Amino acid sequence: MRKLENGNVLTLDKNTVDEISSHADVHTYPLQSNLYYEGQIPVVGYLLLEGHIQLLKNKKVKSVLSKGTLLGVHELMTNSPAQYSAQILPNTKVCFLDKSTILEFIHEHDTEDVGDLFKKLMIS
Repeated sequence: MRKLENGNVLTLDKNTVDEISSHADVHTYPLQSNLYYEGQIPVVGYLLLEGHIQLLKNKKVKSVLSKGTLLGVHELMTNSPAQYSAQILPNTKVCFLDKSTILEFIHEHDTEDVGDLFKKLMIS
């Protein structure tokens, strides 16, 4: 697992990605779209399954994320404004992780890595 500096973005291993994606809604974006804006509290967290998401600060690309990246969860669970804007690129597939899904993961996987992962994101 890798954490991006100045942001609550994690890259997850394949087993963790598979576990989370098997319990969440999967969506494919055929066109470029904004997921959330800098300073906004995301309405869901995202797990990137295929394709890419750009993180922007002051409308400048700061990072391009790829498969296995988890973003927006910390901001969602702590009601914190996002430090970056997130823009999804065409033909990208993501899982939507709402608060109830995340809390369910924590409850059902309390002693496992997935449960610990979400707990850490809520307090970091």
